[in-house]
Amino acid sequence: MKRRIKLIGLLVLACLAAASESLGYFDGDFEIQRHFLPKEENFFDWKAYQLPLAWQREWYTVKNGIQATAGSLSQELFYQKHNIKLQADLHQDFSLLYSQEREEFYKSQPIHQQIEARFGHKYYVSILGFPKYEKKGENLGLAISLNEPYTMKHAKLTYLNQLATYNAKNVDDDRSEDTDDLVSTPQLFRFETRYRLLNQLDVILDLTQELEGVLQDGADGLEKSYSGYDYRGKLIWDVNDRWVGGLSFQRLSQERSHRPFNPPGAVIRDQQIDQYVLDLFVNVRFQENELTLGYLDSGFKNSIQGTQAYLMRLDGKQLYAKWHRGINHWMKWFYSLQIGTYDYIKTGEESDSGINSKAGLGLIFFKTDMVDFLVLTTWTADSVSSGQWDGGNMQLQIAF
Repeated sequence: MKRRIKLIGLLVLACLAAASESLGYFDGDFEIQRHFLPKEENFFDWKAYQLPLAWQREWYTVKNGIQATAGSLSQELFYQKHNIKLQADLHQDFSLLYSQEREEFYKSQPIHQQIEARFGHKYYVSILGFPKYEKKGENLGLAISLNEPYTMKHAKLTYLNQLATYNAKNVDDDRSEDTDDLVSTPQLFRFETRYRLLNQLDVILDLTQELEGVLQDGADGLEKSYSGYDYRGKLIWDVNDRWVGGLSFQRLSQERSHRPFNPPGAVIRDQQIDQYVLDLFVNVRFQENELTLGYLDSGFKNSIQGTQAYLMRLDGKQLYAKWHRGINHWMKWFYSLQIGTYDYIKTGEESDSGINSKAGLGLIFFKTDMVDFLVLTTWTADSVSSGQWDGGNMQLQIAF
């Protein structure tokens, strides 16, 4: 009973916090911006800061927990990613769920939050949304799902009407002027599934599609539009008790365009942002040790047309190794090594290509499968000889 009261309290606090943070999956940004990755080795940083495979697999079956990672991308920027999920079962046919997620890589992102009232048993129907201080930014939606989200037999389909009350709540006041309207709201569809086949193959998919949202900007006399998608997935194969193989992928795309509406004009595409990752890996466990070997193919591109013409592109391929070596019942050494090639293009700078290498040394503190905490230092080949480290990182996962 005390645990249930405590969990409900956490849910209430999370809901209150959401009111000042969230704008949903689309951040309401119809404007064109020169987003970029600040260094040619940033996908080496990205890979170094991803949580270990064993942690990720544990997360899929955690009912309530927190996971987070943060590490240096440059002297000015951090890579950050976190997930929070809470669930309070108030009745066999009614639960309250809260989730929060954010990943910041090439730009600052709002916190994506979901507060969900779920009805049913095994087969579920949910009402969900994201409150916000300015009500014109709130999001409302529905979902249907199969089985609990902390099992490996789960599927969920979500519909979210983003900025659902924008026009009704967009008023003239001391903060802003009512000069714009949404012609169509950016509607989101998301399909998630985690399923274990033949007690050997894990299939994890998270597919998000955002239909075109159109904003009529009275001040500029333009209709500005946005659409995008974010597809992610993993296949993990347990060959036997020691060996695991698999792959993970991500494909993200955003498109922004405009057209004059007074008088009407043709649609002009302004910006295309693309990011992709393909990660192939094999993992082996022996005694108190765990070794992961892999190959990562990755890329990012921001292309802007017209008078603001701009291009930033980074492509990279790398081989990597990560080794956990047991020390005692609550500590492990962590070693990593990455080596690969990159091609870097950015408007206003000389193009660059070459070979990068990065090594990592850290300590993992853990308590069974409830708490994992990694403190990591990373070093490039040239920084080791000069005694300068490349960046620091901390990774955390807690189940409760």
